[in-house]
Amino acid sequence: MGMTRYFEEFQTGEKIVSRSRSLEMADIRMYAACTSLCARIHSDPLYCEKIEALKGITVPFSLVLNVVDGFYAQSVSPDGVPTFHYGYDKTEYLLPVYPGDCIHTEFVLVDKQEKNGQFGVLTFRCETFNQRGEVVIRHIDKLYVGRKSAG
Repeated sequence: MGMTRYFEEFQTGEKIVSRSRSLEMADIRMYAACTSLCARIHSDPLYCEKIEALKGITVPFSLVLNVVDGFYAQSVSPDGVPTFHYGYDKTEYLLPVYPGDCIHTEFVLVDKQEKNGQFGVLTFRCETFNQRGEVVIRHIDKLYVGRKSAG
């Protein structure tokens, strides 16, 4: 999963590809129970049938983005190095995600900034794809990661 890497060991331009994961109705139900999310677009197939642009119930984009956070933690965030999520920017929800879709994310390191003697910020361009290779979410993600010189 993660790897023990310090800020200095990441190279601008490197690409990290996450594992894939299918999203199912059970995920939507658990997410709705935890968040009180109850929009009909995520639970009512008869309602969704009336919306021409949809093929049925959709997975909440906030749930998809949380799954991407898990990919981030497993694929990018280093083990054993102090690391904190530093924020999102320019999040675009491009295509609906449906129960049964299988997604994965590609993280490309586009910028590195030293913050102080202990930490630096890594900026990744992230694209999340469905099983057909279509981009469903595109965003910028930042990671506040420990520096080797501080260890």
